[in-house]
Amino acid sequence: MANDPNDEAQWWAEFEQFGEESVRDSLHDGLFPEAKRQLAYRWLGAEAQKRLRREERSFLYLKLTLAAAIVGVGVGIIGIPRSPLRRLIMSSTIGRQASSNACALAISANSPG
Repeated sequence: MANDPNDEAQWWAEFEQFGEESVRDSLHDGLFPEAKRQLAYRWLGAEAQKRLRREERSFLYLKLTLAAAIVGVGVGIIGIPRSPLRRLIMSSTIGRQASSNACALAISANSPG
């Protein structure tokens, strides 16, 4: 007996409304007539494919995020020696060392000894 397309559309919408777990439970309990049971298996297969695509897409986003983080860290490490901030810090550190060396020299020159 051929299935009525209206029945199939109605059943499909019903499956969407109830969700995978409920449809699976109803299948295992034998609550569906044969035509609806076959459609339920097709619907569950389609839902499994959707879920698999979502999981694959999520995993791809995870890998891309990890790659971007690694690239960001690499760029940061490479950029530190070239950054103006580092030059400023190094020049002020060198300047402080030079002035402290000059002070030490002046102290030692003035000290009796």
